[in-house]
Amino acid sequence: MRKITVGGIIESKGLTSIRIMGVPDRPGIAGRLFRQLAKLSVNVEFISSATDAYGTANLMLCVSNADGERIVATFETLRNSVEAAKIDAVRDVATIGVYGPHFRETPDVAAHLFSCLADQEIQVLGVSTSISTVACLVRESELDKARDAICCAFCVP
Repeated sequence: MRKITVGGIIESKGLTSIRIMGVPDRPGIAGRLFRQLAKLSVNVEFISSATDAYGTANLMLCVSNADGERIVATFETLRNSVEAAKIDAVRDVATIGVYGPHFRETPDVAAHLFSCLADQEIQVLGVSTSISTVACLVRESELDKARDAICCAFCVP
């Protein structure tokens, strides 16, 4: 497998992943949840959202471990009003990914990243992308192994 040149690796550890699942897929719910986080001055480092086969929305976000329990408790108070089926959290996760200026012209960055992590049996817990970044959520205990895998699979400065 050829190595893809990237601008670098991004990572962040000490995070709690919070999932708000089974929410009706309609405008305003995510805004309400994130407005609450803003009122509490909580920084969100990772956001992922998808609609499932039942037509309900599932939102995943990561905050610092220090804020995790407080945010879960806050979201639990909003659970009925946003009609969430379930809210849960996983502590001690990390984000790791690659960034680069030319990802638009490089269609296999995600395949390369997911494959190198899978080859090391690292479970990807979530994915978030931008026009120039592909980031994965992994267990913090696997962060060093994930970084080593990425360094072997990509040309990293």
